[in-house]
Amino acid sequence: MNFATLPKEIREATETELTQANELIVEEIRRRRRNEERKATAQFDEMDVVEFDSSRGLGTIRMQIERVNEVTVTGFEMVNGRATSKKWKVSPSMLRKVA
Repeated sequence: MNFATLPKEIREATETELTQANELIVEEIRRRRRNEERKATAQFDEMDVVEFDSSRGLGTIRMQIERVNEVTVTGFEMVNGRATSKKWKVSPSMLRKVA
């Protein structure tokens, strides 16, 4: 792809061509993100203890992994070294293994 001529090509494209190009770009971005999530998921196993920073303003959450899916990791929050009944479903890219 020649990025130098891209603005001109965009201006000259029909609406149909722009729509088709947009669909291709969006699908490629989704495919790349799925692949990255799969790579991140491969790092974790059931029973691993991990932590992540809550996007809900709850600070750092530590959890024990119950299940590793293709694009998410599910586990129970841990407090004082014990699993609680609070369950989290988290993107693997947000997780860090606890040594």
